[in-house]
Amino acid sequence: MLSYIKFNMKYTILLSLFFLTINSTFSQEIKVLSYNIRYDNQDDGLDSWTASKRNQKVASLLNELNADVIGIQEALHHQLTYLNNQLIQYKWIGVGRDDGKIEGEHAPIFYNHKKLKLKKWGYFWLSETPNKPSKGWDANCCNRIATWAIFKVKNRQFFFINTHFDHQGTRAQYESAQLILEKSQRFSKDLPIILTGDLNVSPSSSAIQTLKSKLKDSHSTALQLIGPNGTYNAFKHSMVPTDEKRIDYIFHSYSWKTIEFKTLDIKYQNRYPSDHFPILATLKLE
Repeated sequence: MLSYIKFNMKYTILLSLFFLTINSTFSQEIKVLSYNIRYDNQDDGLDSWTASKRNQKVASLLNELNADVIGIQEALHHQLTYLNNQLIQYKWIGVGRDDGKIEGEHAPIFYNHKKLKLKKWGYFWLSETPNKPSKGWDANCCNRIATWAIFKVKNRQFFFINTHFDHQGTRAQYESAQLILEKSQRFSKDLPIILTGDLNVSPSSSAIQTLKSKLKDSHSTALQLIGPNGTYNAFKHSMVPTDEKRIDYIFHSYSWKTIEFKTLDIKYQNRYPSDHFPILATLKLE
């Protein structure tokens, strides 16, 4: 009888370990952050990059949130150099949108190199000529760029893309969404997809509806939703963060489930670290 009990206990333990292994193999959870950190503009006064130590606040916030992968928008190269020195567990990839090297704003991807292994990465411009620095369609202000990567976590791989849409051209916004879907399908090679970005449009826009035809909006599908709907604050405490001000997004393919989505209305010394709120999603790959 005692031998039977010992055998049964051993069998139960082995069976439990087997199912734990299976669960870790076929289920993976990661934390994804999207954050427009606001470029270094001296006209911002006390909200410029070094005034009131905004640079330190952004770095502290990123370290505290401890996301596995981060899509950042509006970062100039010297801002990235500063963050790279502050975010010890992260590495980053990306290029400047004006020359494909260091000039102009970047849409970089930061990733926890202790957890994620970078397999491949690249970039393209949101325009009719995506392989060279260029403005797209009815965009008048700026070149716009997207950065993509394939990461491996444990024995699974996924495709990640980060971008920043034009803030004026409605056709550019719509065509950028189409291009993002096309490039993501081509480069991902059927891997699970995550898209982060300041898309500069509200949820009702044609650009967002285009993305939703192939991807899920994690804010809309989250099992738990925390924080205000809006993501743009303009550094103003009085601004009401309504859904029309929700212009920052985390999208994903159908193989992911959003466990939790947070819009983080965080202040340091009664000032916002950026004119956008960071958004953080916990995604589970099944």
